[in-house]
Amino acid sequence: MTETETLRSTIKRLIVERLFLQGLNPEDIGDDVAIGEELGLDSMDFLELAVGLEQTFDLQIVGKGLDPESLKSVNSLVEFVEKKLEEKQQGA
Repeated sequence: MTETETLRSTIKRLIVERLFLQGLNPEDIGDDVAIGEELGLDSMDFLELAVGLEQTFDLQIVGKGLDPESLKSVNSLVEFVEKKLEEKQQGA
């Protein structure tokens, strides 16, 4: 499994666990579907998801440039987290 696949799997699991989406398996979440629409997420859910990403990956996200495009799909979240992790490494 590549780093990106592992990250994608972790984010899907985080979505299900952090947002208490019982009855949904992480692998059932499509990579490119609009997760807000498909899962019926609201702004509080997205904030909770951002906090979960911060805690899981030790990143600063809330109030630091999390744009709506980054929240569109699992793939856009993966790209966003990869970028943030890379920036964190370069800044270390």
